Amino acid sequence: RRQPTLSFSNHISYQHLLRTCNLHAVKSQTFASFETPKVFVLIFLRLTSTMASSLNLCIAMLAYALIILPAFSYTAVTLPKTFLKSAHEKGSMLPHGRRQSTVLMAGFGGGPKSKKKTKKDAPPTPLKAKQQWDRYEGLKGTTKHTVGVRVDGSEDWMKVGFVRSKGDAFPEYAVSRQRALIASHARRLSPLTVSPKSSMEWGMFVDDEWQSISKNEGNRDDISEKDVGFEGYCDPNTGYYCHYKDGKIVSQLSG
Repeated sequence: RRQPTLSFSNHISYQHLLRTCNLHAVKSQTFASFETPKVFVLIFLRLTSTMASSLNLCIAMLAYALIILPAFSYTAVTLPKTFLKSAHEKGSMLPHGRRQSTVLMAGFGGGPKSKKKTKKDAPPTPLKAKQQWDRYEGLKGTTKHTVGVRVDGSEDWMKVGFVRSKGDAFPEYAVSRQRALIASHARRLSPLTVSPKSSMEWGMFVDDEWQSISKNEGNRDDISEKDVGFEGYCDPNTGYYCHYKDGKIVSQLSG
């Protein structure tokens, strides 16, 4: 009795499966996918179902040894290092493609908390010279206080101008809040004495003597810069705080 052999149709199916397997490997570009061994299992089942003879069975077992087993071993070897490391640390295999990330936090709070700047921490809004001069003229009828600066290392005060405050209630705030305008105008009046890098203090002439004003006097939320004003001495070189008529200076101060 002749032993059955592989028919032409079975040979075509076998070749078709091999081509399908190769196509699958090209598309995925790796044998590390868990779907690849399933293709080889289908090949093995197809071969065993069509090979009834002992010779064909030996061929099927040889194909199993040469194709399927190396495929499984290749899968284990080519898995990504991050995947194997994660699986080793967790003690179990995770789904392919998922990675565990570990965040290291130092300290009890997990890192320093961001400090939000409050209104008190924010620097004051710069004032405009013309705007504060207009507010000064709008406060006519209130007491005007002479203000000036003294450069560090000097004993003499330099007069710069005047300040007013609403209801004469807070002249110290008027000096401190407008100190940038006062310092800028002092540099215009005497650039050789007051340089841009000069350190200075601000003062107000009260009861025939100069009184130093602290910068902290301007850090008040209950008072607005709209309630104070500053007018400097007229500077003919720049035209600051000068009154003109027909192109000529007619008054150096508004009174």
